[in-house]
Amino acid sequence: MHIIRPFNLFVLALTQFSLWYQLPLPETLEEETRHLLIFILISTATCLISAAGYIINDIIDYPIDRINKPDKVFIETKISLQTAWLSYFLLNILALSIGFFISDSGLLLIFILAILLLFGYSYFLKMRPFWGNFSVALLSAMAIGELIYFYDNYLIPPYFTIYYSYLSFAFFTTLLREIVKDVEDREGDAALGGRTLAILLGANKIKFCLVLVNLLLLLLILVSTYFLGTYMSSFTWFYWGTFLMLPALVFFYLIFVSKHKKDFANFSLLLKVYMLLGLGWVWSF
Repeated sequence: MHIIRPFNLFVLALTQFSLWYQLPLPETLEEETRHLLIFILISTATCLISAAGYIINDIIDYPIDRINKPDKVFIETKISLQTAWLSYFLLNILALSIGFFISDSGLLLIFILAILLLFGYSYFLKMRPFWGNFSVALLSAMAIGELIYFYDNYLIPPYFTIYYSYLSFAFFTTLLREIVKDVEDREGDAALGGRTLAILLGANKIKFCLVLVNLLLLLLILVSTYFLGTYMSSFTWFYWGTFLMLPALVFFYLIFVSKHKKDFANFSLLLKVYMLLGLGWVWSF
């Protein structure tokens, strides 16, 4: 079970549930039940594709992880390589089968693109400067974007702004964390010929990139506050200020003081907690 990252899948499912639950869906029991079943299918397919993505990533990263994270190597320790490949294909086939069952060509296309992007990331994008980070951030946004696409008819104001602003929040926080993880894993990536931003730019320039992404994140929160201000209760203002804006300001300090691998590992963990707190973006309204 460790190889499919059950906690990460739980957070993904919780995120999608939060977005779905806040939608102004029809009030009749019959229509609510139908929408619930469709949502469960969409979320299940998304989790299956994500689980397959973790497996293919571990298959390809086996030599790197032996250097960067020797205590978290799952291939050939908890699962054989053959079983890992079989699980990867099976999970993707199940996800695509769900897509065909739902019978929405746009949603099916999103599933296919996600599978291809996860495969491409694991095989060659991960070690490329910026594009590996960008692809993971894009995949994070796609998990939200597929719900925005499928439930577009229900995105009346202010839900339209809430959902698209949260999609952007997911993109920038994921991008920030991915770059931080690159800095944390720089030693192992360099040993295997990687060309990540952390390797090519050096300490000062990579910190400039982190500052830039964090600045865009903070600007997003401020702009979203401006457009959603009339819909925000006193609790919403408190939550956004305390758990979204304040940590984003603290991140600037952490970027400058972090120097060693352990520092960036702690920073990465903090960003993971921050992404969980970001769920309040939807629930605070």
